[in-house]
Amino acid sequence: MTPQELREWLVTVFPSFQKEWDEEEDCHSLHQVFMLFAPYFGSNAQAFTEIQLTALGDLINRAVRNDDDLENAISTCFLEHLHQVNPDKVMSPHLSNQAKRKMHV
Repeated sequence: MTPQELREWLVTVFPSFQKEWDEEEDCHSLHQVFMLFAPYFGSNAQAFTEIQLTALGDLINRAVRNDDDLENAISTCFLEHLHQVNPDKVMSPHLSNQAKRKMHV
């Protein structure tokens, strides 16, 4: 998955995430996408639907099975910081045990 594909997927699942990007801003890395997504998620987590949370959980659970850039971006820029933005309890029911182990709580 390229950074642009990840951004587009997240915007499809979380349409208001589009506002976090300047129209002309490029996606340079998967890490950049999740660095912007983490605080957005933290600010809006209570408003997300079960469908949105399940979709994100599925992406995360699939990604953490691999040792690649997507797994690293999700682990270091989202899961490790999820407790700092407080929605870890909202997301936790949607995460596999492997994904939960990457959270720093």
